[in-house]
Amino acid sequence: MKSLNYPHFICIGPAKSATTWLADQLKPQFDMWFPPVQELSYPFLSFKHLQEAGHLEYRTTPWEIFKRVVRNKSLSGSRDRRFYDMAKMLADKDPNGNDMKEYARIFQLAEGKITGDISPIYASFTPDQIGKLEKETNCKIVFMFLRDPVARFFSHYRMMERYRKYDDADYGSAETVSIFLNDPVRSRQFYPSKIYANWSAIWGERFTVFDFDDVKATPAETLNRIIRHVGGNPRHRVPFIPPTINRNRAYQSTPFSEDAKRIVHAHFLTELEACYDLFGATAKPWLERSRAFLKAS
Repeated sequence: MKSLNYPHFICIGPAKSATTWLADQLKPQFDMWFPPVQELSYPFLSFKHLQEAGHLEYRTTPWEIFKRVVRNKSLSGSRDRRFYDMAKMLADKDPNGNDMKEYARIFQLAEGKITGDISPIYASFTPDQIGKLEKETNCKIVFMFLRDPVARFFSHYRMMERYRKYDDADYGSAETVSIFLNDPVRSRQFYPSKIYANWSAIWGERFTVFDFDDVKATPAETLNRIIRHVGGNPRHRVPFIPPTINRNRAYQSTPFSEDAKRIVHAHFLTELEACYDLFGATAKPWLERSRAFLKAS
């Protein structure tokens, strides 16, 4: 029996598809509340990774205080402290992330406001995991962002370079790019047609998509659509945070070799064709760009 009422919505990402922008833009809503940890990534993963990384500690730096005021619309840190206490307890009690009742209880800290879980790792869930999540929660709204898989891959790869995933490797080389391209875990986020198929097969009409390119072209309008979609009011908002703000600025990175770019475009060609068949006009420019690159190279 589905007896849980939280979270109200889940955004599954994938990574490098405007999820940080979305979280930053929803937190200023007076009719919403979110936990102090941006990516919970609890179901089937647990909070143990957050605890081990020191992300379940209450902090009082100026940046943390600012974020707390924006999220809570108050100087009080009581809800944040309660969240950290609950998350630590759950990390110790459930190292595998299977206790959906305790997961739901965390969102009750919203105290009647709209709340959600924005965790890009969920895009990599297997059909079995998606089915269990649907079975054991009462979440009514699940959505993802559609982004050109080639552009998303390069952005995701640059994040790996920033954190030196492969130590001092040549990050512009075809060899290093190929290693990431064939990563058995992270590659689950590479193919939007498969992600969409897995989630929509189980969530049905409750699962929808938003276009990443719309976030870039018309951020205010796109944000308002998302706010309404999850049940909020775009007018109920802290006024000093414009929709154009994006904390994920471009990273000064190693230029890609022509061989590396060719490998990536060729690798995703079949997926781009599947996206065009599934998403139509949204995916047409993606396919055209890769075909043009491969033809010119």
